[in-house]
Parts: sequence; structure tokens; C-alpha cells
Amino acid sequence: IAKNAVIIKAVVMLFVMILSEIEKNLQIFKDILNFYSY
Repeated sequence: IAKNAVIIKAVVMLFVMILSEIEKNLQIFKDILNFYSY
């Protein structure tokens, strides 16, 4: 049970890291779109 909890925690941390990376990239993409729309 403990091993499963550690694995789940690691997967969740990885997922959060990936999501934050995607969010950063989306923000950059939005900035570029705003730049070109003017």
C-alpha cells in the first residue's frame, strides 16, 4: 500500500509539472498571438 502511495504521489507531481509547462507554453503562445493581432 505504501509503495502504491509513493508511485501515485510521483505520478501526480509529474502530471502537475507537465501541466505547468503546458500552461507556460500556452501563455507564451497567447502573447505571440496578441503581438500579431495588433
